[in-house]
Amino acid sequence: MHDWLNWHNWRFFSNFHLFVPFLKYGIGILTGWGAYSAQQWRQNHRRSHASGWIPVQPTILTAQLARQQKERRKFAVEIGYEYAVQDNYFSGKHVELLRTKDSAESFAYNLGQTKIPVWYNPSKPSESVLDENSLKQLIPSDSLLSG
Repeated sequence: MHDWLNWHNWRFFSNFHLFVPFLKYGIGILTGWGAYSAQQWRQNHRRSHASGWIPVQPTILTAQLARQQKERRKFAVEIGYEYAVQDNYFSGKHVELLRTKDSAESFAYNLGQTKIPVWYNPSKPSESVLDENSLKQLIPSDSLLSG
């Protein structure tokens, strides 16, 4: 057996300190990438399934700065909306992340001044998404966190 594979060999432990930064930062980076990829997959999955969905005009109930994630310097605008399908009312939520507080407040204000369509699933009307293209037009391009 090779000497460097022997756990009792002092050379294995003498270089272990070089592996610690990878454990500390590498795992964090991989976890962050995995969470971001999962979020992108969910968004793409909903968009791809929305191809047969029907647009309706919602009533925006709330558009407010929901929380600040200090460690990542993100600002979230939480949007609550309601829409009607054949005299039945449904509600939905959407969260938009922005880089600055000013952009988030401006986005929330502009949302109240603009008509944004909602797309709902005809086979399950409680499933809905706000029109992404219309939302992106309200956000300054330097404030977008994800595409």
